[in-house]
Amino acid sequence: MSPQSSPPNLDQGANNILVSATGSNTYTSATLVITKSGGVSDMGATINSAGPWQFSWMPAQGPGTYVGTATVTNATGCWSSVQQVWQVVVPACNTCAAMGPSDPDPSAGSHKYYRQQNTIGNSCSFNLKITSASIRARSICPTCATPLKLQKLQFLPTCNGGVDANRSCTVNADCPSSTCNTTTFSTENLNLVYSAPGLGANVSTSETATVDFSAASLTIPANSSNAKFRWIFSAITPVWAGSTSALESVLEADVCFAQGANLCSPSCITGIRLEP
Repeated sequence: MSPQSSPPNLDQGANNILVSATGSNTYTSATLVITKSGGVSDMGATINSAGPWQFSWMPAQGPGTYVGTATVTNATGCWSSVQQVWQVVVPACNTCAAMGPSDPDPSAGSHKYYRQQNTIGNSCSFNLKITSASIRARSICPTCATPLKLQKLQFLPTCNGGVDANRSCTVNADCPSSTCNTTTFSTENLNLVYSAPGLGANVSTSETATVDFSAASLTIPANSSNAKFRWIFSAITPVWAGSTSALESVLEADVCFAQGANLCSPSCITGIRLEP
């Protein structure tokens, strides 16, 4: 039966429990019973098939110690059981999240390297809400303009066209407006979640631009990896002045998360380098 006994710990989202059996017997069913220590039965289910058997369990009694007992029965009525003991915890939301590095773009044309796009993943079994995002420069190349002028921020959700491809996108829940693209950033004017006033917000080694999403609903679905942010700077203050290390600035971000049902505690990933 997997997962094995803790560690690692489980969270309060939907957990997949796989029961399997080996040998030459003909197996007919598996039963899974999960009980919380000091509590009552949290789950009891039977699957009548030859196996392996996949169960889904969402802890209903909050954090604590849970004992899972799987019983497999063969065609002659013989049975065998195995137990695992899991610790269910409330993790910090930042332990679920990761942001992937990438080079700024475009790399050709009259205006180069003024857009910074990064993927955002969620490894936990529940959705995460982004509550804020900040960006600053870790270093500015000697020939680069400073401060950089952040003009826009785009967000691409994970729904149609993403790993959660069977779920329709929902305006406001997944997208910032009714004109919602869900596969790529087709233009610089859709999927906007921030537009800076004037010439743009200052970004330098001593200046941080922060966008507050606490009143919005930017969601990263459970077990997903390809939601995206794209920071758009003024073309006259690009992230890079060229493609050699001496001409490349380095940006970093802080992104904060929460969870509507408090399945994780609000927290941030900080100092994330945005370029490789």
